[in-house]
Amino acid sequence: MSGDFKAVCYKCSYVGRAGQATHCPICRFPLIVEAGAPPEVAPMIEHIFDRASVHLGAPPLPGVDDGPRKAVLLMEARRRRIARQRRLETQRKLEAERRRARWTLGAVGVSAGVVAGVVAALLVSGGL
Repeated sequence: MSGDFKAVCYKCSYVGRAGQATHCPICRFPLIVEAGAPPEVAPMIEHIFDRASVHLGAPPLPGVDDGPRKAVLLMEARRRRIARQRRLETQRKLEAERRRARWTLGAVGVSAGVVAGVVAALLVSGGL
């Protein structure tokens, strides 16, 4: 680049030689290369973007729908579907645990009954 190009930071008004750096050494904002003499005072970036069209509540640009985008809607539907699947899976696991616990209690009860019967038979027969 030739000597008549200047690198200007539109955030903090830094002006330097073009080609030395890509970011402002003061605020790390990207430098813009300007041909010829740089502006007297580089406009601050806040003033560049200080327009009603970028504020919240401003009307959308022509041809732009201000509703949620299709990707957002699909992502929300996917999250709901995954949450529903997880709930169903958790319910299935809990039901399986309950069945297992009932079976275990039943098996323990039957075993205790058999042991009690054997002990009673031995007591009656005088084996103990």
